[in-house]
Amino acid sequence: MYPPAPQPDDIQTIKPVRISSHTSAEDDHELDTHVKNVLASSKRAKIKRGLRGFWAFVKTPIGAFTAIYGFLCAFWGAAIVLFLLGWIPTSSKDTQDKWVEISSQVCNGLFTITGVGLIPWRVIDTYRRFWLCRL
Repeated sequence: MYPPAPQPDDIQTIKPVRISSHTSAEDDHELDTHVKNVLASSKRAKIKRGLRGFWAFVKTPIGAFTAIYGFLCAFWGAAIVLFLLGWIPTSSKDTQDKWVEISSQVCNGLFTITGVGLIPWRVIDTYRRFWLCRL
């Protein structure tokens, strides 16, 4: 339906691809029908569709990592709040302070993973932006 995307060897040889705006009436009808069905679906159907999409994402390796990381951040962040409010009973103030510190250190470690552990991707992105600005 669309022309194949160019596969350049060098980033400087990329040329814009023009895609024809002419589509068949059958394609338009199928898309219109799909959009109407999605917009007219019930709240329950929307929730089911969203959960199916979420589960499809979580089944991928990056999705599993993201889900576990998000759960741990939320869990230990909530633990800090609950210990500070005193809603989790402890035997003494010292024990409570110790658990607040442990929770705080775990959250700090989790945030350090994204801050320091993703440096290679940040370097690659910076390099690509540099080349895009040079074009």
